[in-house]
Amino acid sequence: MTFRAALLTLFVTLCVLHARSVVALEPLAANRTALADLDPDNDNVVAPPELIADCEQKLQAAGVDFVRAKLPVKEGGSNRPTCGVEQAVVYRQGPTKIRYNVAPILSCGMALGLARFEIVVNQEAQRYLRQSVVRAEQGGTYNCRKMARFGSGTLPSGWLKA
Repeated sequence: MTFRAALLTLFVTLCVLHARSVVALEPLAANRTALADLDPDNDNVVAPPELIADCEQKLQAAGVDFVRAKLPVKEGGSNRPTCGVEQAVVYRQGPTKIRYNVAPILSCGMALGLARFEIVVNQEAQRYLRQSVVRAEQGGTYNCRKMARFGSGTLPSGWLKA
C-alpha cells in the first residue's frame, strides 16, 4: 500500500469513527433531498431517479456551480438497460471549491449529495488533518450497464440515489 493510500484509508476511518457526531451543514441542513435515500422499499427499483422539484434552485442555494447536461432517458429491452436521467447536470464546482480532475456528470439529486459530502469531508479534514481538501480525482460517474446484483434486471450506475 502506498503512503497516499494509507493516509486516505486512515482519513476515511477517522471520518467514519466520527460520523456519529452532529455535523452542521449551512445551506443544506433543512434540505432532505440532499440526504441519502433511506427507503428500503425501493432498493430493487430499476428506473431513473424521481425528479426533484426546484432542484436547480437548490443547487444554486447550496453554492454549486453547474450547467445542465443531457442524458436522455432511453428505454431498454431484454439485452440492454433503460438508461438516462431527466435532471442531469455537469458539476463544475461545489460549495467548498474542491477541484475535480474531470467535472462529474450527475443527476441533480446526486449533485446535491456531492455538495453535502464536500462540506462534511472538509470539516473532517480540518478536524483531523488541519487542512482542507482542495482536489479530488473521480473515475467517472455514469455507466449504463447491466449489474449482476439485479439478475436479469439492470441498474445503470448513474442512477445511484443521493
